[in-house]
Amino acid sequence: MNIISSKEEINRMVDGIHTILALPEEEYNLLIEKMTPNGKELEALRFYYLTDGCENPKAPIQIGLEQERDENDKRISRYYFCSENFSMHEILEYCQSMLNNYSTNSLEYSRINEILHTRDLDSFKAFYSSEKDVNPMLLDKIFEILSSDDMLSRFVDYSNNTEIFAIDGKEVPLSNYLEHLGQFFGNKDKDGSLSNSNRISSDFFIPDLEELKKRYLQIFDEINIDRYVNPVYTFSSGPKLDDKIVRYGDEPNWTLSSETYQEIFDNMPQNLSLEEQAMYIYCKMCTIFPYFLMMRDICIGIN
Repeated sequence: MNIISSKEEINRMVDGIHTILALPEEEYNLLIEKMTPNGKELEALRFYYLTDGCENPKAPIQIGLEQERDENDKRISRYYFCSENFSMHEILEYCQSMLNNYSTNSLEYSRINEILHTRDLDSFKAFYSSEKDVNPMLLDKIFEILSSDDMLSRFVDYSNNTEIFAIDGKEVPLSNYLEHLGQFFGNKDKDGSLSNSNRISSDFFIPDLEELKKRYLQIFDEINIDRYVNPVYTFSSGPKLDDKIVRYGDEPNWTLSSETYQEIFDNMPQNLSLEEQAMYIYCKMCTIFPYFLMMRDICIGIN
């Protein structure tokens, strides 16, 4: 969605938000409808000024929510460019900071709260449940774990607390929880931090998200979530293990799947010494297994 402001007064994002708060009711309701996640689509907000460059300058000037087509289905968008992009999280975080500027019974205060509600935690759960076909009760339980130290301590001792995490009286495998946790927050980077390049961090605004992430990191350090974050490459056979971290000296013997074997060995240079082969294999594994992520930079000159 394109929001067009007449001129720069403060900065692009703030001016765009002020334009939204002043929209005519019909345009505002359409914006709320588009911002609310629908199925698998998430609309973004882009802010422009009338003075920005555009591909179709002959199109009629529009202020506010730009309409792409008219009633005759003719394209009337100006196709502005050169705009700085903002994540929905950034936009809504600033919206929340503006609440104190308005009285609680003002139109602006009401609109800001309504805008925030389009991408809050309940909105994320509804979107994720629809996109992934997940039981909403399971998602509620996951965020209960991430919101409570007591639930968190019980979760990391899952085998002794399965009844607490049952859904509709039925026991749920630990892997069901870990799969979605991994999809929410992803893996650690080489500095041990979580990336913000995921939907819950970029396309939604959850005020206590950092607290949820801290509890996720505690789970990450206690339980092996790597295989659920990006489960592309797998081992085909080996001893049965639970999801506890495998410590040094306790490593099992595994058989590589054909897909993994091919990915590792297909492009290995010929005539390498045994030491060079070992280094190549190890560095190749750094690039394809999430739990070798911290060694990824070493591989740049080897492949």
